[in-house]
Amino acid sequence: MAESVSNRQIFNELKDVSVAVARIEGRVGHIEESNAELMKVVIKGNGRPPLTDRIQKIEDRHCNEDKNKKEVKEKKEKWGTRTWALISGVLLIAAGQAAALIVLFIRTGGLK
Repeated sequence: MAESVSNRQIFNELKDVSVAVARIEGRVGHIEESNAELMKVVIKGNGRPPLTDRIQKIEDRHCNEDKNKKEVKEKKEKWGTRTWALISGVLLIAAGQAAALIVLFIRTGGLK
């Protein structure tokens, strides 16, 4: 009789385990369905561009903006340098011309 009681206990425990496994299988099935829906949206796009492509476009745009800002800054720096060189060149030429005119007037006696 002790043997049949232990067999019943084992049978009941196995039954409980099989019920728990069935519940887990149901939950896993639900998780697989949810995962398939997410993959459809993320990878395939579900009628729109996939999220991965949209994120890549945003990253590319951001990187291009950084490059454009750097290029604009470099161009401004170049133009600033060129402008100062031009201004200083014009001033040197004007000073040279003024000095030449003063020397010319002194030699010809125009400045008295």
